Amino acid sequence: MVLYNLFVLKIVKKAKKLNSLDRGLEILEILAFTKKSMGVTELSEWLDVDKASIYRTLATLEAHNIVEQDPKTKKYSLGLKLIELSGSLLNQLELRVRAKPFLRELCERTGESTHLTTFVNNAVVYIDKEETSGRITVKTEIGIEAPFHCTATGKAVAAFLPEERIEELIKIKGLTSYTPKTIVSPGMLKAHFASIRENGYAVDDEEFDIGVRCIAAPVRNFKGKVIGSVGISGSIVTMILENIQKHIPVVLEISKKISSAMGYKEG
Repeated sequence: MVLYNLFVLKIVKKAKKLNSLDRGLEILEILAFTKKSMGVTELSEWLDVDKASIYRTLATLEAHNIVEQDPKTKKYSLGLKLIELSGSLLNQLELRVRAKPFLRELCERTGESTHLTTFVNNAVVYIDKEETSGRITVKTEIGIEAPFHCTATGKAVAAFLPEERIEELIKIKGLTSYTPKTIVSPGMLKAHFASIRENGYAVDDEEFDIGVRCIAAPVRNFKGKVIGSVGISGSIVTMILENIQKHIPVVLEISKKISSAMGYKEG
């Protein structure tokens, strides 16, 4: 997928002339996509721009700590300034701020790692988490996308979208198979989503990661619109079926508390 995105990115760049701002933004996009350090020559080839222009752009970005250069390899990677800026953005998200105490409560009551997502630009994205300590934990990264068809947090959002949006997601994102349990049939997924809407929560039984089970429920805003989800993730060692049944009411309770904090009123 990364190679495909970079291939498309390269074609788009050749179709237009980049100004200095475009060039800087595209460099950041490439570094983010590849998740590796890259040199001037490599970036020059990807953007089809001369090395001197790439070097000048990198020098400007480095001066602002947006990228940093390894003194040994001379390659560039994303800088600490981006972490600072992204952290500031996350802290401004009302959902993240209001959900924080409930996320901790969910972690304490279930003993499992907890996650909070929001829905933006056709993607379910993790925006906060609380991790357990001293036992097997399931780790996720804030800022990454939760596949909408095979993670509990993703399904708890996608299932409540309008039918046309679900169709759009299937076309745009596809139904990638991560494990033998991943649902890859559009028809089966829609039926599964109907069950999630009826129950009010979603379960991921080793559909994204082998050995991992998750539970999640939607979070609504004051208009009743689903804007994200909250859930727990754990190893199959701790998330046995008996514990899943015990945790479901807690996850639902916390999701309602967060929705209430966002102004949602049932009934």
